[in-house]
Amino acid sequence: MLRRRQIYLPLSLREPYFRALHYPPSAGHLGIEKTLRRLRSRVYWPGMRADVQTWIQVCEPCQRSKPERRLPFGKCCLLDHVISFIPFILTFYGPKPKSTGGHTYAFVMVDAATRWLDI
Repeated sequence: MLRRRQIYLPLSLREPYFRALHYPPSAGHLGIEKTLRRLRSRVYWPGMRADVQTWIQVCEPCQRSKPERRLPFGKCCLLDHVISFIPFILTFYGPKPKSTGGHTYAFVMVDAATRWLDI
């Protein structure tokens, strides 16, 4: 059956056709959108996007080569601008055991733009 020059793919042929298009070395393990574009240029079935998303999420080569989209632990992102009217964050920290100077609280100041900490 044809739909806008696309062949309707029955349920039994969907995953094998996806694998034939996605897994060969020449295919390049494209992402969801590019894989959908390639499939839609040839075939059609209802729920194609959900099927492709599921299959790519379990594709081991795709998951191995997928770039990390978050900062490494311990890194902090800097703000692009100084927050208006809040250049510093001030607070007291304590009570702690007495220092050699006899103090039990610390005055803590953080620069809101760079997140620089000063105690």
